[in-house]
Formats: sequence, structure tokens, C-alpha cells
Amino acid sequence: MSAVTGSTIPTRAIRGGDIDASHERLQAALIARYAPGTRRRSIRWSGGETQVLELGEGPPLLLVHGGLGAASDWLPIFPALAQNHRVLAPDRPGHGLASPMDYSGVDVLDHATAFLREVMKALGIDRAPIVANSMGGRWAIELALREPQRVERLILVGAPAGTRRSLPTDVAMMSWPLVGRIVRWFLGRSTPASARRFYRRTLVRHPERLDDLVCEEGATAWRRNVRSHLSLIDAFLTRAGMRPALMIDERWAGWRRLEVPATFIWGEQDVFGSPEIADRIAPLVPAGATVVRVPDAGHLPWLDDPLSVAREIAAALEGGGRRHADAPNTTVPDWNGPTRGGG
Repeated sequence: MSAVTGSTIPTRAIRGGDIDASHERLQAALIARYAPGTRRRSIRWSGGETQVLELGEGPPLLLVHGGLGAASDWLPIFPALAQNHRVLAPDRPGHGLASPMDYSGVDVLDHATAFLREVMKALGIDRAPIVANSMGGRWAIELALREPQRVERLILVGAPAGTRRSLPTDVAMMSWPLVGRIVRWFLGRSTPASARRFYRRTLVRHPERLDDLVCEEGATAWRRNVRSHLSLIDAFLTRAGMRPALMIDERWAGWRRLEVPATFIWGEQDVFGSPEIADRIAPLVPAGATVVRVPDAGHLPWLDDPLSVAREIAAALEGGGRRHADAPNTTVPDWNGPTRGGG
């Protein structure tokens, strides 16, 4: 049974080694810069141990990061969301500072549902809205389909995994013969400079706005979790693209079974798929769905435009997404911090 095992994760609590200490130091620096007061909790679930970042009081709001990401990805918008909510962001298994995870032979969707269910139980959450990105979006959708009583609303930020079978070249080539081996080798030797290049080509529209700390922490996390990440890639990726069992394109019958309202907050320059996909999906959702476009933003749109994305999430939590001009005047820290650029 999952249980909260402590309020703070001490250095090397989850895995030994200097890379853990480096990762925790970098995460602490990001928290200090963007979300002071964020608490770090260690929780257990049936598959191991993970970290949860938490800020604020009030009704719970669960944030689920994407593949090869981490809970710390959300820190730039933590303070804005925590004005009216208890914001909780777990590291998915094999990501961030969670226990390693071998996805070989794992039913990814069964695993996703079990993990989110057990995390919510460990945190004392019966029901909550979920904000999710990319592969985290696919996980949240699956939980909403199987256990809709747990999900108050889905807020899908960036293209959910599976809305298009083809993937950006930087991701797809991990499954290519020979080239894939080289890419995988480099993933385990990531540097802040290579992380910035990957962000530029795949995740954001404006890499020049990324704090050096973000790139340094991302590279450290990829080195720490490379085996887990590669096993996950093999679990969802084939040479033809996303595995058919994980697909959720506009023809997918599951959208018609979704019993919770949804909001799509989609960067217009998302290389994983254009917002027109969300336009086709939204009418299929019986509980109602809203599509919000974020101009000049990529797959992680809150890194390109944290103010607008935080406003749109706040609007969705109030009952429906609204355009930027109608959104509440939510305050968020300036993403273009003192160490902008570089790498």
C-alpha cells in the first residue's frame, strides 16, 4: 500500500551516487529561483519510490509531466497555480528523482493507471483536476477513461502522446538501426549544450529564453535515468512511430467515452502535432472540450509563454478555457531570469 514516508527527500535518499546529489542541488536551485517554498516529499507506490513537489494550499491540482521530463518542468508556473490550489507534481517512474523503472514487457497503460491512482491515494486525494503534458497527457486520459470518478477535469498542455503516430525526427530516430544506437549513446552523456539543442528542435519555440539551470538540470536527469528512458522509448516507439495500442487520434473511440470535461492548451508551433488535431477531437468529447492556442509556442508552451499558459490553466479550472484577453490577471515569475541564454 502506498504511504507518505516523509516530508523531505534527503540527499541520495532515492539512489546513491554523485549524480543524485548534483540533480538535487540543481533542482533546489530551480525551486529557489522560480517557486520558493515548494516542498519535496517522498512517497512509495507498488512499483518503488518517487518524489512529489508540492506548493500552496486549497483544493488539490495534480500535474503530470511528459516523457523524458520531470516534475521540476512545471516550476515556472507553480506559484501562479498555487495561488488557489495545492499543486502536486510527481516524478513519473524512471524520471526525475524517482526509482528506476524497466518498462520492458510492461503494459504501459495499466502501469500509468496504477501509478496515478496510487500517487493520489498516497497524497490523500480522492478526486482532482489533472494538468498533463505529452506522455503524461496520455496517462491522464487513460486514468480518466478507466476511473473517471478520480478526475474532475483534464487540462492537456501540449499535444498528448498518441494524437499522431509519426514523431519528431529527434525522437523517431532513436528507433532507427545504427543511428538510434548513436543517439541513445549520446542521451546517456547529455550536457547542458546538447539539452538546449534538443529543447530547440523538439520542445520549445524560444530556446534563448531557457534558463541555463533548466538545461543543466535536464541533462543531469537524462544521464541519471538513461536506462529507464530507453526502456520507455522501446515500450512506446517502433520504426513506424507510436505503437498503435497507445494511439488516441481523432478516429479513436475513446474520446466518445470520456466522461470528464477537457481543455487543450496547445502551442501553435508544437512539432508533435498541430492544434488542428485538437479542433477535430474536441467535438467528440461528450463532457465538452475547449481548445486554446498559444501563439509562437512549442510542445512545452509554458516554457515559451508562462504567463499566458498559467492564465489559461486558471481559466480552465474556473470552468472553461478562455482566450488570453479574457483570462484573469495571474502573476507568474519572469521566465527570463538572470542566467538566461548560454549553453
